[in-house]
Amino acid sequence: MADPTIYRYPRQIIRNPDDTITEVERALRQNGDVSIIVKVKDATGHHLVVYHLVYDSNGKLVHGPHEIPGSRDPTCTQPFPPGIGRQP
Repeated sequence: MADPTIYRYPRQIIRNPDDTITEVERALRQNGDVSIIVKVKDATGHHLVVYHLVYDSNGKLVHGPHEIPGSRDPTCTQPFPPGIGRQP
């Protein structure tokens, strides 16, 4: 199957007050959906948890947010980061 991604937005990096880093990667799909990957890392760049969500072309959340299976570090207790949405 071909890659459904037709455009990747520039990666957004958010430095949080608790010294963690949130990376947001958005990709526009052929069907108009926007796929978002949210990576929460510690100060050294170690992944703490990775989330995935999808918005349709109308801006409605149609999938997620859910954790990528096996992505959560056992020491991580953070919930999904607030303020993550469809637009870059």
